[in-house]
Amino acid sequence: MMAGMPGMDHLVPKNHGDIMSTSARAGSIWAPLRVEIFRALWLAVLASNIGTWMQTVGAQWLLVNQPHASLLVALVQTADMLPDVLLAYVGGVLADLPRLKDIGSQKLYRPEAGSPEAYERLQPVLTRAIDWDLIRNQYDEMVKYEGWARQMRSRSYAVSRGPTCNTPHIGHWRS
Repeated sequence: MMAGMPGMDHLVPKNHGDIMSTSARAGSIWAPLRVEIFRALWLAVLASNIGTWMQTVGAQWLLVNQPHASLLVALVQTADMLPDVLLAYVGGVLADLPRLKDIGSQKLYRPEAGSPEAYERLQPVLTRAIDWDLIRNQYDEMVKYEGWARQMRSRSYAVSRGPTCNTPHIGHWRS
């Protein structure tokens, strides 16, 4: 994660106790701003957005007194938003490419035990049926783990490491 990046080591807690000691404050709306890198990125995005808004308002203000002002102002707004709309789709596709590239190596579970031939085109990636009894038996432990993950959602490095010795007992699931 960030620990291997030069100049970023000070942003990662030295031990897992640091993660848990701040979890009580995680309920505050300002809690994410206590993380230095998030605060720096948030301020940079805020400054960039303010500059963009000022440019858009200035361009529209300049065009208000021109002939066909309503069309020109609308075109400025369109020119401002069109790249965002178009690039959002491209960005979504690019974000999904790593998962789509390896889709043949993925293994899926069938929802029920009977008739695997019902999913003819998925046979290369289907393995076995979902063990619903296992899920019923482990449900309480899974809910505890999900609650822990939700509590740590603003600390991505904590979630990637999983529960530590300082977290409440989560339990281990068999697969």
